[in-house]
Amino acid sequence: MVKVTPQAAAEKLVRRLGQSTADITAGVNRVTEAPGVKAAANQDKMIASLMEAVNSGKWARRVSGVSLAEWKKATLEKGVPRIAAGVAASQGKIQDFYAEFFPFLERIQNEIEAMPNATAEDRINRAVHYMRESAKFERSG
Repeated sequence: MVKVTPQAAAEKLVRRLGQSTADITAGVNRVTEAPGVKAAANQDKMIASLMEAVNSGKWARRVSGVSLAEWKKATLEKGVPRIAAGVAASQGKIQDFYAEFFPFLERIQNEIEAMPNATAEDRINRAVHYMRESAKFERSG
């Protein structure tokens, strides 16, 4: 029998996790292998786990288990306040992405500018060209 209420357990988790940032930092600093590299080595397990969750109905139950009101509340109270700090911390990565993507995009724009645009079909072809070419973008490295 559980001897603690859900509320008490949640409060304890928040309190203790909030006091554990030094330990968490030390743990992060002890990691010697990039987690993404390790995850990539387990693709088969990831696919199997995902398929199991989808086929069992668990995935659908969980993703549909959040109401619109709950989603809005969480997004507005937890997500939105973190946007500015997150994007500021990622500015270098964003700039690196733009440094690759903008020249790629400029090439497509130049190709589109050289295409005819007199008829509706011409304009459709220009739009399709943009979509097809944009889908080819891949980051280097």
